[in-house]
Amino acid sequence: MTPEEYIQKLKEMRRSLSSISHNIDEAVYNMNRRLETGYEVCENSSKIATEFAFEGTKNLEKELAILTISEIEY
Repeated sequence: MTPEEYIQKLKEMRRSLSSISHNIDEAVYNMNRRLETGYEVCENSSKIATEFAFEGTKNLEKELAILTISEIEY
């Protein structure tokens, strides 16, 4: 892997992390809405957003592990 490819992979992971953060924010928002409105659909939406965040973290963990052991060729 070239240094440029390594940097590109890191940027992709940063975008993934941003997406995970967005999913967590959405989960918090939906649970707050559940408390305010009592609508069960808000709770379900929160759980779905949390699941997306969880899946994203699993994928990010795998990508980071692979990148950690990648050899950078100059």
